[in-house]
Amino acid sequence: MFPPFILAKLYVKSTLKNTATGFEFTLKNIIDSTLLIGIGPITVGDKVYEGASLTMAVPDKSVS
Repeated sequence: MFPPFILAKLYVKSTLKNTATGFEFTLKNIIDSTLLIGIGPITVGDKVYEGASLTMAVPDKSVS
């Protein structure tokens, strides 16, 4: 889990938008090299999205 101050550094402002299947936003790692070992859950308002329902897109790649 990211502490809020770390997430604030990673989130690209004005990228949160609705899509046909939910929503999307952009994160940009400007902190250090990172190994991602999983995604989720994400809580938006009062709704929780489990990792199995999330998709992470990387340029030229897609990770579900």
